[in-house]
Amino acid sequence: ISISNGNRKTGNIPSLSFPAVKTCRKDAPCVKKCYALRLERLRPNVHQAYERNLKIWIENPELFEIEFGYMSQNYRVFRLFVSGDFPDEKFFKMACHVAERNKNTVYYAYTKRFDMVNKYHDIIPKNLKIIFSSWDGLDMENPFNFPVSIVIPRGQEIAKKDLNKVCGGGCDT
Repeated sequence: ISISNGNRKTGNIPSLSFPAVKTCRKDAPCVKKCYALRLERLRPNVHQAYERNLKIWIENPELFEIEFGYMSQNYRVFRLFVSGDFPDEKFFKMACHVAERNKNTVYYAYTKRFDMVNKYHDIIPKNLKIIFSSWDGLDMENPFNFPVSIVIPRGQEIAKKDLNKVCGGGCDT
């Protein structure tokens, strides 16, 4: 599988990604403005790596789990999905198992797969940090109070007192 060494947005935090849109919710309203899809179009090698990751997951999930667990275990922090999302419940459960085995690594993932995360909230280990990625027009049930990342469209005002932290720049800064 292909692991990224980081990017301008996250610094030197390694990540595992899948192709943009393909593994995302079918009703995700962010598809039209997807930064990851633009990146994949600009860098075909990145797109190929993400496609290869998904192909390995689909064709040989046992091998994928072994490689993912081995390749992520020596990092302090590891991100799932700069591009893409949890493709299915089996992958979500596998990510929980890998995190449970690699207790010295903090894994985190932004996701719009709210229903799946809520369904399996009780198996998520403490070192797997799930952040719900909200988007205007997307219904989000959050009965277990997962942290929420909110995209604020340019020019739209929001009361900063309602937020924990406001990012001062774009995704590339």
